This record gives sequence, C-alpha cells and structure tokens, in this order.
Amino acid sequence: MGGFVHTYKRVRRVIHIVAAVLTFLFFLMTLTNVVARYAFNAPILVGDEIAFYLFVYAAILGVYYGYGAKAHISVDLITSRFSERTQAWLGAVTAIFEQVVWVLILWQGSFVTFDLVTRTHILHAYTLPMPVVITFVVVPITAMIILMENTLSGIIPSIERLRRK
Repeated sequence: MGGFVHTYKRVRRVIHIVAAVLTFLFFLMTLTNVVARYAFNAPILVGDEIAFYLFVYAAILGVYYGYGAKAHISVDLITSRFSERTQAWLGAVTAIFEQVVWVLILWQGSFVTFDLVTRTHILHAYTLPMPVVITFVVVPITAMIILMENTLSGIIPSIERLRRK
C-alpha cells in the first residue's frame, strides 16, 4: 500500500498544480478579454469560450481539491453524541456510500463520454468547433481521482478506527 500512497500523493500534487494553473489562465483570459473589449473595443472572438473551458476544468478540479482537503461542510450535531465505536461505524458506512455514489458517477460519466466520442458530437454554437466530449470527459476523470482520494482519506482511516475500537 505504501507505493500506492506515495504515487497518489505525487498525482495529487500535480492535480493541485494543474488546478492552480487553470484558475490563473481563466483569470488571465477573462481579464484580457475585458481589457480588449472595453479599452480597444475589439473583444477576443474566442476569449469567452476559452475562458468557459478553463473554468469548467478549474472548477471540477477545485471540487477534487476541496474534497481531499476536507473543506466541505460536515454536520456532526447528531453523530458527535454517539459512542466512538458507533461514530467509527458510521464513518465507514458513509465512506462506502460515497464510494458507491462516485462509482455510479464514473460509470454514467464514462458511458456519456464514450457515447460522445463514438458519435463525434461537435459544438457549432460557439466560435470554436470543439468536440462536446472535451467538457464531459472531466466527469469520469474527476470520479476516478475522488475514488482514490476517498479510499485513502475515508475508507482506510475508517477501517483503522474500527480496528482500534
């Protein structure tokens, strides 16, 4: 398990760096387009669309970052009153339930992505003729990395808590 954890920590670091770069590029593209539009009265034709793609990827990787950093809201008003053993069991059940949800998201996201790849859908509503799959492929990718994150930060610690109790 040590090799998996070490490799995953490196992958996590790369994903955090990519998310930061995408967020910066989104900001830069939006700022450049605003300046071009208002200062020179000549907006960048594909600026909003490129910003949209950057935003989609930065946002979904931000979800992953928040999930891994446990930056989401956790309500333990009721569970904090239970015994430590019951809390450990509830933690394990919750982690397993989360895995099931992310497996379903991975499954359905992969199904939609495969369907879009095989049918080669092209967006013509925007200025760039981009395959629709570019915006949808992020769903199964995110599901896979959150499955790994939940395994390391949810399931394994919950099992260890149950063994200690």
